[in-house]
Amino acid sequence: ETDFGLGRPAKAELVSIDKTPGTVSLAEGRDADAHAAGVEIGVVLPEAEMARFSSCFADALEELCD
Repeated sequence: ETDFGLGRPAKAELVSIDKTPGTVSLAEGRDADAHAAGVEIGVVLPEAEMARFSSCFADALEELCD
């Protein structure tokens, strides 16, 4: 519902989560054509844990799409 007089923002970035490993952020996302809405998920983990998370997340998405 944020409006600074220029209309509703197309995207908001949460930059403060990068200092706290294990943090997850959720934000409303919008497709480039502005007709589709979605959710943007931000995850902060140490590098090795991020690699493992990315692999598991990709595998889970693949299972959902099969």
